This record gives sequence, C-alpha cells and structure tokens, in this order.
Amino acid sequence: MQCKSCIFNFVTMYLNEHMTKINLIFTLALCLIIMACNSESSTTDTGLDSQKVKVDGNDKLDTYHFATGILNGTIEPTDNKKTFDYLNRLSESNKDSLNFYFDVYEVILEKSDGALSEIMGQYTLDLIKFNPDFFTIRFEELEPSKQQKMISALAYEFHFSENPKQEISKHFSEAIENLEENTERKRKYIVYTKQATLIATNKLLRE
Repeated sequence: MQCKSCIFNFVTMYLNEHMTKINLIFTLALCLIIMACNSESSTTDTGLDSQKVKVDGNDKLDTYHFATGILNGTIEPTDNKKTFDYLNRLSESNKDSLNFYFDVYEVILEKSDGALSEIMGQYTLDLIKFNPDFFTIRFEELEPSKQQKMISALAYEFHFSENPKQEISKHFSEAIENLEENTERKRKYIVYTKQATLIATNKLLRE
C-alpha cells in the first residue's frame, strides 16, 4: 500500500512538473504570435487614415487606392504623373468605370490650383470629345457651380489658341459626331457647353 502511494506521488509530481513546462511553452508561443501580428500591422499601415499624403514619389499606391485616397481626402492631387495617368482614363472606352473616374475628376477639378488647374481643360475636352454621351448625362446632373468649373477649365485651355472660336467649334463638332445616341437632348448640352466656353474664353481674352 505504501509502495502504491509512493508511485502515485511520483506520477503526480512528474505530471505537475511537465504541465508547468507545457503551459510555459504555450504562453511563450502565444506571445510570439501576438508580437508577429502587431509587427505585420505596423509595417502595412500606410498612415492614410491619420494624415494627408502628397502623391509625389508615392507610386506604390495602385490606381484604385490612389483614386479612393483622393475621394476620401487622404491624398491631395498634384501636377504629377500619377494624377495625369489617372485623368487620361476619362477618354477610355470602359463605360463601366467612367462614373468612378468622373467622381475623382470632379474632386481633382475642385481642388486643382497652379500648374494642375492650367491643364484640366485638356482633360475636360478629351472627356467631351471621346465620351460625349457620358459627358451629357453627368453634366446635366452637376450643380451650376460645378458646370462653371468645367467651362472655366475649357476656356483657359482655348484662350491660348490662335483662333479660339474656330478651335472651339471644331472640337465640339467632333463631340456631336461621336455621340452614340445623337438625341436632341444630348446635342443641347454639348451646344450649351460650347457656347458657354466661347463666352468664357472671350472674357479671358479681354482681361
């Protein structure tokens, strides 16, 4: 009986000693996993939620993240290749993405100043010429102040031409020719934009 008691005590002590080691190993492993997760989180955090980021030298951001950054205000558009590459998408034929592209274009147009504002007219004109159907739909939905922003950008572009009236007429005629659905309503908005651009251009030339 005493022998059995000794064996029981030995087994109990052995298990207690090894369970302590197992618990220690498990605890250490858990700590290492938590530390690894925190380290990964800190290296992948771009800081876009906590501060505004200039896109100069920030080419690692893909186009979608760049665009959403402009939309939510964490990225400020500047006159650099990243912004220009994005604006070029306004003349592409992928109709499914145009609404998203235009939303970002609106923000860029609103925030543009200096060198960036001086080239917005060319991208606006490309949108009208190469996607005129889409332009008429979105232009109709815009508030008058935002319509005027587009017209001002166009006027600035045309006022450098040798013959602004002729250039305006030529480009807007091309836009009407490129309409997929050449309806009276769509022509009306293109003609309105043309006339408003001519008036704004003449005003710039007189200043």
